[in-house]
Amino acid sequence: MATVSFQDTTRFYAGVDRPAVDGLDLSVSDGEFLVLVGPSGCGKSTTLRMLAGLEGVDDGSIHIGARDVTAVPPKDRDIAMVFQNYALYPHMTVGENIGFHLKLARVPVPERRRRVAEAAALLDLTAYLDRKPARLSGGQRQRVAMGRAIVREPSVFLMDEPLSNLDAQLRVQTRTQIASLQRRLGVTTLYVTHDQVEAMTMGDRVAVLRDGVLQQCDTPIGLFARPANVFVAGFIGSPAMNLLSTTVDGPWSVPLTPAQRSALTGPGLVVGVRPEGWTIGSGVDAVVEVVEELGSDQYLYCRAGSEVLTVRTPGMAPWQRGERIRLAPQRESVHLFDSATGARLP
Repeated sequence: MATVSFQDTTRFYAGVDRPAVDGLDLSVSDGEFLVLVGPSGCGKSTTLRMLAGLEGVDDGSIHIGARDVTAVPPKDRDIAMVFQNYALYPHMTVGENIGFHLKLARVPVPERRRRVAEAAALLDLTAYLDRKPARLSGGQRQRVAMGRAIVREPSVFLMDEPLSNLDAQLRVQTRTQIASLQRRLGVTTLYVTHDQVEAMTMGDRVAVLRDGVLQQCDTPIGLFARPANVFVAGFIGSPAMNLLSTTVDGPWSVPLTPAQRSALTGPGLVVGVRPEGWTIGSGVDAVVEVVEELGSDQYLYCRAGSEVLTVRTPGMAPWQRGERIRLAPQRESVHLFDSATGARLP
């Protein structure tokens, strides 16, 4: 096991104006499960591939433990990678697929069998060791790919959107299994996903990237409760936070502290309110346009002037489409950002 650190790491692609990854400074603790999340093209997979040695580093460095691996070949980095494409050998059994890299490494047969059996037991695959991949479900195939990584006993696991090919129900089940397995093994893990719900439910910490730049790295609770800027505020949380552009004295404004006023670089203000942060019954007039009933929760999509607001209420509430309500943000639920810089106000 080992720590991982990116030190001012940058990656350029030919013909592209901005770096794919721009000056990344990020440290991962020994045994930590860190999730990289962001929209398509933000640089998260490039970050993982640089750590794996599958992409070059144009500036900065990468360390695994005390070792600088920036120029070390992939096979010598002591990592194992799981891709969204399982890449199983169809003519081999599950056991042969799991132990294939050990066979290439000329690990003795008794040791190879022991490691394969232990990995299969961890992943509930013991009953399937003699089956071919064609006779497995998508979730079982993904577990075989995980087993192939586990038997190598690496210092670091890298996972690049391993659940994206699974259906929604199986994805929820498998992500729970992966998170539980990682905690039992205690291996440092970097996991890439575009699904922020997946990121928030799996990671010890979550790193949010945008256009190759790290926006914030924090615990899931830290990201949700104190987003560093407007982008993180809008990206983390499902449904997304309501972000209302206004001015210091505008219709959605709230009283500012002296520190908040001095931090503003102009008159523009963004007021953030999560769906559960509204009080119904006072405030601004709104019309309910859509009612989304989920049983335990209900979401109202309301129009207030030019703004469409998402409001979370208890499930089975009697709100109807077309109903007029009044909405006011709860003071303790308000997040304030500078319009010009996007940064959170103190």
